[in-house]
Amino acid sequence: MSRQYDIVIAGAGMVGLALACALGNSALRVAIIEKQLFEETAGDSNYDNRVSAITMACRYFLEHVGAWPAIVQQRYHPYQRMFIWDAVGHGELVFDCADIGEPCLGYIIENCVTQSALQQQLRNFSNITYYEGYDITAIDELEAETVVRCHNDKALHCRLLVAADGAQSL
Repeated sequence: MSRQYDIVIAGAGMVGLALACALGNSALRVAIIEKQLFEETAGDSNYDNRVSAITMACRYFLEHVGAWPAIVQQRYHPYQRMFIWDAVGHGELVFDCADIGEPCLGYIIENCVTQSALQQQLRNFSNITYYEGYDITAIDELEAETVVRCHNDKALHCRLLVAADGAQSL
């Protein structure tokens, strides 16, 4: 089975989902391929040990793509100061919201909360197709397109392939 897309995004983590949501409602046909099945963990009593410190610019982006309302219904916390140092202990930076006259620098958000909010928002876009449980087995770069081949003999043809599948990227 073969499908034609403008953009194929390999990886449905925070980066891949954020890009897909940013492309939502565009004239582009977008596909996301994810090896793992999505597990809804946000809202569970178990906390995610993996968190991200996002800036206000990231918050505005998440608002723009429609994911922020779902985040504020879950677990998040503003931060006012951030200390950064090097591994040897000689360099240090301190950021403080008081220095810029803002109530906070950004937010600490569990990765599962961000991913869940983006996943929920993705459902609102008719131009995006989500393939979960699909393992990419080959990528063929042709003159006019790229063909992404999956373990189940599905082939997705695209003009642009975005590798957003993390450290273990194909």
